[in-house]
Amino acid sequence: MSGTEELLRFHFRVLPLYTRNAQKYVQNHAMAMYPLLATRQGADDTLLLQAIDELIDYYKYSESKLARRLLWLATFMRRADTVLPKHKHKVEERLSMLNDLLEHDPYVQQQRALGKAEGKAEGEIETLQKVVVNTVIDRFPALVELAQQRIKQIERPEAFYLLISQLNTAPDESTARFLLTPPMA
Repeated sequence: MSGTEELLRFHFRVLPLYTRNAQKYVQNHAMAMYPLLATRQGADDTLLLQAIDELIDYYKYSESKLARRLLWLATFMRRADTVLPKHKHKVEERLSMLNDLLEHDPYVQQQRALGKAEGKAEGEIETLQKVVVNTVIDRFPALVELAQQRIKQIERPEAFYLLISQLNTAPDESTARFLLTPPMA
């Protein structure tokens, strides 16, 4: 839009990939479509292995782009019902030979690092939740159920550290109850 004038309109169509013939895309060397070949009719091990070889040749000067295309192809193939298991197995064997390439792809490394960071953060949260409950068990056993409810609402480690410190220095149960009662919205 430019002001009130319509300059461009898109008319989208749904293309059911499973009704398209994979062979035509390979015959036309439609490289951009190769990662999706396994979602199409007629995709078998011979065709997919040919596509992998063509991708390797086409992206020989860009390992990162090649790794990404192979990762997509492998992902779609694992999820597709259009490729028979025996054909999938042959293609997976070929892809496993290229695993080193995938392992060094920046995107794959970034996703792996992100997963590790998320796992570490989740582990820290779980540990801090246990510390809160154990602190309450030791100091204010009557408030354990309230503590178990409260820890489910806290998401940041800093908030846990503050709560643990406050519970350790709370002079009595009523103060601890106040600390474990969620703030009003």
